[in-house]
Amino acid sequence: MISRTLLTALLFTTVLLAQVPDSIQRFRDDNLGNYNNRRQGTMLGNKINTLFYNDLEIGKWAFYPTCEWPAGSGHNYLDGYTFMVGAEVTAPGDTLIVHPVETAYREQYSYDPITGTPWGFEPVSGYCNSGNSSPAISIDKTTWPAQWPPALNLTADYNGHWYGYFGKDAFNADEESYFVLDDSQDKKFTKPPYKYFPIASDSARGGLGLRTEVREFQWKDSLLQDIIFVKYKVWNISDYDYNKAVFGILCDPGIGGANLTEPYNSASYDSSNQLVYAWAPGGVGNPGNWKTGYLGIGNLGTPGNPNPVGITSITLTYIPNKDSTGAWPKNNEVMWTNMMGGIGPNISNGNIIMIIGSGPFAFKKWTSEDYTTSIIMGSDLQDLLNKKFIAQAAYNNNFVVPDSIKTPVDENNNVLPSGYKLAQNYPNPFNPVTIISYSIPKEGFVTLKVYNSLGKEIATLVNEEKLSGDYKVQFDASRLASGIYYYRINAGNFSATRKLILLK
Repeated sequence: MISRTLLTALLFTTVLLAQVPDSIQRFRDDNLGNYNNRRQGTMLGNKINTLFYNDLEIGKWAFYPTCEWPAGSGHNYLDGYTFMVGAEVTAPGDTLIVHPVETAYREQYSYDPITGTPWGFEPVSGYCNSGNSSPAISIDKTTWPAQWPPALNLTADYNGHWYGYFGKDAFNADEESYFVLDDSQDKKFTKPPYKYFPIASDSARGGLGLRTEVREFQWKDSLLQDIIFVKYKVWNISDYDYNKAVFGILCDPGIGGANLTEPYNSASYDSSNQLVYAWAPGGVGNPGNWKTGYLGIGNLGTPGNPNPVGITSITLTYIPNKDSTGAWPKNNEVMWTNMMGGIGPNISNGNIIMIIGSGPFAFKKWTSEDYTTSIIMGSDLQDLLNKKFIAQAAYNNNFVVPDSIKTPVDENNNVLPSGYKLAQNYPNPFNPVTIISYSIPKEGFVTLKVYNSLGKEIATLVNEEKLSGDYKVQFDASRLASGIYYYRINAGNFSATRKLILLK
């Protein structure tokens, strides 16, 4: 009988026999990520002004501006935002199932107990001007490398030019950043008893054998000026398939904060719109007692799923005090559980974090997966929902605002493409019945739903195919409490949201 340990060893040997594609070998031959390659830059391509870092963080507590909105106001909304990747691995040393989680967030990191080296994603050199303190950004040629690394397999005419998402010297975005990281320095699971090396022939590389390319975009367009787009392309350059993997976002909102102090925040989510959001329940920021708005994290494109869906786990939780070991949230299993834990409850009035998971999905060796998110600022929940719709439409059109969206916006910031219409309910305020009217110019599937002020769906009024025409639907709120509610229509590529007020 073959022992489990021997069987595992045979499996790990077998997977090494396949020929590595040239493109993957170029990635493997690239420089390894290193803490010393970290850089800090500034995003100021639209109304959101924030520091960002090529270690994956956007914003950082105690460093300002950190998602300042509007730019120049001193009104900060974020303590930190980062990307995470986790996968399930059977360690060859002891055949235990473990879940390495790779990131670079300051409170998630664990460190080598002897050298103090951080364990996680680190920037790869060669993707910016090493003599500049900023990552490479499109608007500043002094941040670009003189030559782009061979791993990109670019022609020589790219040297000295911007390697943009849209092509050489294609400055479609008002500001675009680009950097590359790997998780080679995460040596947690290379040590006994695990002895896991993602590339068996390379003892210098730990982690999961991941390479991540990051692009961050801002546009000054009036419809996109309150949105940051972030696109991650993750390559599995290891020797192994990961049959259960997850991508995620950790967001530490700091709405209303500055000068190291901030009011407590609350958080919720809108599952139908793939939007997690936070606000200050008191509505007041400091210093200066200014009126706070909303911060949203919107999923746009997710791994293993070509459709604009994919939030499979949302954890909204308080940040506990660290114990004597400084363990939270550095434990890989804790973060894995949070990213795989399903949809949790809303949370109110605390020092909170928001953890988003998109998975599980199969991440095959020598393949890549994309994950695109957006950081969205809004004056209120309705404004945030409208901007999420616009962000999704732009993403679906390869980050170009479709002409069908560039139409007049009504007094409630609802985008109304020609031929479609969502009218204001009548009467409004109402008690307890009101009428909602809408028009669609062609046959299609229509949904019309009602939400409370926290974004929770409370009623579905329409959910079916409709012929072109004008429609009226009655909404009976006799079982609801007085307050502000929202109704939202989705029909084809059209979406709009309006407010209704119930007064009993």
